[in-house]
Amino acid sequence: MPYIKTRQNLIWHYKLKGKGKALLFIHGWGADLGVWQQQLDFFSKHYKTVAVDLPGHGMSGWRKIALEGLSKDINFILNKIGIDRLTIIAASLGGLIALKFASMFPERLERLILVDTAARFPCENEKEGITKAEIKKLSNLLDKDFTRALLYFARSIFTNEERRMYDYKKGWDILTRRIILPQKRALKEYLRILEVEDLSAILPQIKVNTLIINGEKDYICSPQKAKMLRNALPAAQLKIVKNCGHLPFLSQPKIFNQILEEFLKT
Repeated sequence: MPYIKTRQNLIWHYKLKGKGKALLFIHGWGADLGVWQQQLDFFSKHYKTVAVDLPGHGMSGWRKIALEGLSKDINFILNKIGIDRLTIIAASLGGLIALKFASMFPERLERLILVDTAARFPCENEKEGITKAEIKKLSNLLDKDFTRALLYFARSIFTNEERRMYDYKKGWDILTRRIILPQKRALKEYLRILEVEDLSAILPQIKVNTLIINGEKDYICSPQKAKMLRNALPAAQLKIVKNCGHLPFLSQPKIFNQILEEFLKT
Protein backbone atom coordinates (compact mmCIF):
# COMPACT_ATOMS: atom_id res chain seq x y z
CA MET A 1 0.00 0.00 0.00
CA PRO A 2 1.38 3.46 -0.89
CA TYR A 3 2.55 5.67 1.96
CA ILE A 4 4.54 8.90 2.06
CA LYS A 5 6.34 10.36 5.08
CA THR A 6 6.35 14.15 4.95
CA ARG A 7 8.83 16.64 6.32
CA GLN A 8 6.61 17.07 9.36
CA ASN A 9 7.31 13.43 10.19
CA LEU A 10 3.75 12.42 9.36
CA ILE A 11 2.87 9.28 7.40
CA TRP A 12 0.08 9.72 4.84
CA HIS A 13 -1.71 6.85 3.14
CA TYR A 14 -2.94 7.48 -0.39
CA LYS A 15 -4.44 5.69 -3.38
CA LEU A 16 -3.34 6.33 -6.97
CA LYS A 17 -5.23 5.01 -9.98
CA GLY A 18 -5.47 5.77 -13.70
CA LYS A 19 -3.65 8.01 -16.17
CA GLY A 20 -4.17 11.48 -17.58
CA LYS A 21 -4.88 14.83 -15.97
CA ALA A 22 -4.72 14.61 -12.19
CA LEU A 23 -7.69 14.70 -9.82
CA LEU A 24 -7.10 14.82 -6.05
CA PHE A 25 -9.95 13.80 -3.71
CA ILE A 26 -9.95 15.01 -0.08
CA HIS A 27 -12.55 13.56 2.29
CA GLY A 28 -14.21 15.17 5.30
CA TRP A 29 -14.54 14.65 9.04
CA GLY A 30 -14.86 11.07 10.25
CA ALA A 31 -14.44 9.50 6.82
CA ASP A 32 -11.50 8.12 4.82
CA LEU A 33 -10.51 7.85 1.16
CA GLY A 34 -12.91 4.93 0.74
CA VAL A 35 -15.87 7.31 0.55
CA TRP A 36 -14.60 8.34 -2.90
CA GLN A 37 -14.51 4.78 -4.26
CA GLN A 38 -17.42 5.34 -6.65
CA GLN A 39 -15.62 8.39 -8.06
CA LEU A 40 -12.21 6.70 -8.26
CA ASP A 41 -13.70 3.79 -10.21
CA PHE A 42 -15.53 6.15 -12.58
CA PHE A 43 -12.91 8.85 -13.24
CA SER A 44 -9.76 6.69 -13.22
CA LYS A 45 -10.77 5.48 -16.70
CA HIS A 46 -9.76 8.85 -18.15
CA TYR A 47 -7.87 10.66 -15.36
CA LYS A 48 -5.07 10.06 -12.90
CA THR A 49 -7.00 9.91 -9.62
CA VAL A 50 -5.43 10.37 -6.20
CA ALA A 51 -7.18 10.13 -2.84
CA VAL A 52 -5.63 10.62 0.59
CA ASP A 53 -6.50 9.55 4.11
CA LEU A 54 -6.34 12.69 6.23
CA PRO A 55 -4.12 12.37 9.32
CA GLY A 56 -5.83 10.33 12.01
CA HIS A 57 -8.21 8.77 9.47
CA GLY A 58 -7.97 5.50 7.58
CA MET A 59 -4.39 4.25 7.42
CA SER A 60 -2.62 7.59 7.81
CA GLY A 61 -0.70 8.45 10.96
CA TRP A 62 -1.61 11.22 13.34
CA ARG A 63 -0.12 14.32 14.86
CA LYS A 64 -1.70 17.67 15.58
CA ILE A 65 -1.37 19.78 12.44
CA ALA A 66 -2.95 23.08 11.32
CA LEU A 67 -4.56 23.84 7.95
CA GLU A 68 -1.34 25.40 6.69
CA GLY A 69 0.62 22.29 7.63
CA LEU A 70 -1.92 20.02 5.97
CA SER A 71 -1.67 22.08 2.78
CA LYS A 72 2.13 21.92 2.83
CA ASP A 73 1.99 18.16 3.33
CA ILE A 74 -0.36 17.72 0.37
CA ASN A 75 1.98 19.86 -1.74
CA PHE A 76 4.87 17.63 -0.64
CA ILE A 77 2.92 14.48 -1.57
CA LEU A 78 2.11 15.86 -5.03
CA ASN A 79 5.80 16.57 -5.63
CA LYS A 80 6.75 13.07 -4.52
CA ILE A 81 4.29 11.31 -6.84
CA GLY A 82 5.13 13.56 -9.78
CA ILE A 83 1.98 15.67 -10.12
CA ASP A 84 2.43 19.28 -11.19
CA ARG A 85 -1.01 20.73 -11.93
CA LEU A 86 -4.28 19.20 -10.82
CA THR A 87 -7.93 19.58 -9.97
CA ILE A 88 -8.96 19.20 -6.32
CA ILE A 89 -12.31 17.75 -5.29
CA ALA A 90 -12.83 18.27 -1.56
CA ALA A 91 -15.77 17.69 0.77
CA SER A 92 -16.79 19.33 4.05
CA LEU A 93 -13.67 19.60 6.28
CA GLY A 94 -11.61 18.72 3.20
CA GLY A 95 -12.97 21.88 1.59
CA LEU A 96 -11.30 24.02 4.25
CA ILE A 97 -8.00 22.32 3.46
CA ALA A 98 -8.55 22.80 -0.28
CA LEU A 99 -9.28 26.51 0.15
CA LYS A 100 -6.13 26.94 2.20
CA PHE A 101 -4.13 25.00 -0.40
CA ALA A 102 -5.58 27.14 -3.19
CA SER A 103 -4.44 30.31 -1.45
CA MET A 104 -0.94 28.94 -0.78
CA PHE A 105 -0.26 27.13 -4.07
CA PRO A 106 -2.49 28.77 -6.74
CA GLU A 107 -0.08 27.87 -9.54
CA ARG A 108 -0.82 24.17 -9.05
CA LEU A 109 -4.58 24.33 -9.47
CA GLU A 110 -6.43 23.91 -12.75
CA ARG A 111 -9.87 23.71 -11.16
CA LEU A 112 -11.44 23.43 -7.73
CA ILE A 113 -14.57 21.53 -6.72
CA LEU A 114 -15.96 22.20 -3.25
CA VAL A 115 -18.61 19.82 -1.94
CA ASP A 116 -20.89 20.85 0.93
CA THR A 117 -18.29 23.04 2.57
CA ALA A 118 -17.83 26.60 3.79
CA ALA A 119 -15.11 29.13 4.57
CA ARG A 120 -16.52 29.25 8.10
CA PHE A 121 -18.64 26.39 9.40
CA PRO A 122 -20.43 27.55 12.59
CA CYS A 123 -23.71 29.41 12.02
CA GLU A 124 -25.77 31.57 14.33
CA ASN A 125 -28.86 29.40 13.90
CA GLU A 126 -29.44 25.83 12.76
CA LYS A 127 -31.45 26.90 9.70
CA GLU A 128 -28.23 28.19 8.12
CA GLY A 129 -26.09 25.20 9.10
CA ILE A 130 -24.32 23.57 12.01
CA THR A 131 -23.88 25.73 15.13
CA LYS A 132 -21.03 25.92 17.65
CA ALA A 133 -23.28 24.24 20.19
CA GLU A 134 -23.80 21.26 17.88
CA ILE A 135 -20.06 20.98 17.21
CA LYS A 136 -19.37 20.95 20.97
CA LYS A 137 -22.15 18.41 21.49
CA LEU A 138 -20.54 16.05 18.98
CA SER A 139 -17.12 16.54 20.58
CA ASN A 140 -18.52 15.72 24.03
CA LEU A 141 -20.33 12.66 22.66
CA LEU A 142 -17.00 11.34 21.33
CA ASP A 143 -15.75 11.23 24.92
CA LYS A 144 -18.88 9.58 26.28
CA ASP A 145 -19.59 7.02 23.55
CA PHE A 146 -17.23 6.98 20.57
CA THR A 147 -19.18 4.50 18.42
CA ARG A 148 -22.48 6.24 19.09
CA ALA A 149 -20.97 9.59 18.10
CA LEU A 150 -19.86 8.24 14.71
CA LEU A 151 -23.27 6.68 14.04
CA TYR A 152 -25.00 9.89 15.13
CA PHE A 153 -22.96 11.82 12.60
CA ALA A 154 -23.48 9.22 9.85
CA ARG A 155 -27.26 9.32 10.27
CA SER A 156 -27.33 13.11 10.20
CA ILE A 157 -25.78 13.45 6.76
CA PHE A 158 -28.47 11.54 4.83
CA THR A 159 -32.00 12.77 4.14
CA ASN A 160 -35.18 10.69 4.43
CA GLU A 161 -35.45 10.76 0.63
CA GLU A 162 -31.92 9.41 0.23
CA ARG A 163 -32.66 6.53 2.59
CA ARG A 164 -35.24 5.32 0.08
CA MET A 165 -32.89 5.55 -2.91
CA TYR A 166 -31.19 2.58 -4.55
CA ASP A 167 -27.64 3.87 -3.92
CA TYR A 168 -28.22 4.71 -0.25
CA LYS A 169 -27.35 1.31 1.24
CA LYS A 170 -24.04 1.15 -0.60
CA GLY A 171 -23.13 4.64 0.60
CA TRP A 172 -24.19 3.83 4.16
CA ASP A 173 -22.13 0.64 4.17
CA ILE A 174 -19.04 2.46 2.85
CA LEU A 175 -19.31 4.99 5.65
CA THR A 176 -20.21 2.70 8.55
CA ARG A 177 -18.75 -0.76 7.81
CA ARG A 178 -15.09 0.19 8.01
CA ILE A 179 -12.45 -1.97 9.64
CA ILE A 180 -10.28 1.01 10.60
CA LEU A 181 -12.06 3.81 12.44
CA PRO A 182 -10.66 7.35 12.76
CA GLN A 183 -8.76 8.24 15.93
CA LYS A 184 -10.73 10.07 18.61
CA ARG A 185 -8.01 12.65 19.29
CA ALA A 186 -7.89 13.48 15.58
CA LEU A 187 -11.67 13.84 15.38
CA LYS A 188 -11.71 16.20 18.36
CA GLU A 189 -8.92 18.33 16.92
CA TYR A 190 -10.66 18.60 13.55
CA LEU A 191 -13.88 19.62 15.31
CA ARG A 192 -11.89 22.37 17.00
CA ILE A 193 -10.63 23.49 13.58
CA LEU A 194 -14.18 23.46 12.21
CA GLU A 195 -15.29 25.58 15.15
CA VAL A 196 -12.59 28.27 15.04
CA GLU A 197 -11.33 28.55 11.45
CA ASP A 198 -12.60 31.34 9.22
CA LEU A 199 -11.11 31.56 5.71
CA SER A 200 -13.47 34.25 4.44
CA ALA A 201 -10.66 36.77 4.07
CA ILE A 202 -8.72 34.65 1.57
CA LEU A 203 -11.66 33.87 -0.75
CA PRO A 204 -11.14 36.91 -3.06
CA GLN A 205 -7.59 35.66 -3.71
CA ILE A 206 -8.79 32.28 -5.03
CA LYS A 207 -9.40 33.00 -8.70
CA VAL A 208 -9.28 29.44 -10.05
CA ASN A 209 -12.38 28.17 -11.90
CA THR A 210 -14.50 26.69 -9.09
CA LEU A 211 -17.58 24.50 -8.90
CA ILE A 212 -19.55 24.32 -5.65
CA ILE A 213 -21.82 21.30 -5.24
CA ASN A 214 -24.25 21.32 -2.33
CA GLY A 215 -27.08 19.14 -1.10
CA GLU A 216 -30.47 20.80 -1.13
CA LYS A 217 -31.21 19.53 2.39
CA ASP A 218 -27.75 19.58 3.92
CA TYR A 219 -28.10 20.73 7.52
CA ILE A 220 -24.33 21.04 8.11
CA CYS A 221 -23.67 23.36 5.15
CA SER A 222 -26.96 24.73 3.87
CA PRO A 223 -27.55 26.00 0.31
CA GLN A 224 -27.58 29.47 1.86
CA LYS A 225 -23.98 28.95 3.00
CA ALA A 226 -23.10 27.59 -0.45
CA LYS A 227 -24.49 30.73 -2.10
CA MET A 228 -22.41 32.90 0.24
CA LEU A 229 -19.32 30.91 -0.78
CA ARG A 230 -20.13 31.24 -4.48
CA ASN A 231 -20.61 35.00 -4.18
CA ALA A 232 -17.30 35.42 -2.34
CA LEU A 233 -15.20 33.46 -4.85
CA PRO A 234 -14.26 35.37 -8.05
CA ALA A 235 -14.85 32.49 -10.50
CA ALA A 236 -17.39 30.15 -8.92
CA GLN A 237 -20.61 28.49 -9.97
CA LEU A 238 -23.07 26.52 -7.85
CA LYS A 239 -24.98 23.28 -8.39
CA ILE A 240 -27.65 22.21 -5.90
CA VAL A 241 -28.46 18.48 -5.74
CA LYS A 242 -32.16 17.93 -4.99
CA ASN A 243 -33.31 15.85 -2.03
CA CYS A 244 -29.67 15.52 -0.99
CA GLY A 245 -27.89 15.74 2.34
CA HIS A 246 -24.23 16.34 3.18
CA LEU A 247 -22.42 13.84 0.93
CA PRO A 248 -23.90 13.71 -2.59
CA PHE A 249 -20.93 11.74 -3.97
CA LEU A 250 -21.75 8.96 -1.50
CA SER A 251 -25.56 8.98 -1.49
CA GLN A 252 -26.20 10.00 -5.11
CA PRO A 253 -22.98 9.03 -6.93
CA LYS A 254 -24.40 8.85 -10.47
CA ILE A 255 -25.77 12.39 -10.30
CA PHE A 256 -22.62 13.67 -8.63
CA ASN A 257 -20.32 12.03 -11.17
CA GLN A 258 -22.33 13.48 -14.04
CA ILE A 259 -22.13 17.01 -12.60
CA LEU A 260 -18.40 16.66 -12.01
CA GLU A 261 -17.74 15.14 -15.44
CA GLU A 262 -19.56 17.99 -17.20
CA PHE A 263 -17.57 20.58 -15.27
CA LEU A 264 -14.26 18.89 -16.06
CA LYS A 265 -15.05 18.80 -19.78
CA THR A 266 -16.17 22.43 -20.13
